[in-house]
Amino acid sequence: MKYYFAFITCNKRKVAAKIIDEFNGFELELTNLRLNLSIVPDDMIVPDPAKYTANEIPATFDFNASKISRALNHSTVRLSWD
Repeated sequence: MKYYFAFITCNKRKVAAKIIDEFNGFELELTNLRLNLSIVPDDMIVPDPAKYTANEIPATFDFNASKISRALNHSTVRLSWD
């Protein structure tokens, strides 16, 4: 199994907290793969250099809202026997 990670730099703690609140545990495009977000210290040393970097959204980016299921991402289902 492969793991990927990314770093996002926010200008305010409030922005970072909102991103974590909204997207931690979020399912990635109906794949059953969930995002696991956390805050890392500023002095963290990454052992390998980044393969890709981005400072803006690419002009060719196409957002497909049909691949997002907000109802499933914000619901908790509990199975129980009566």
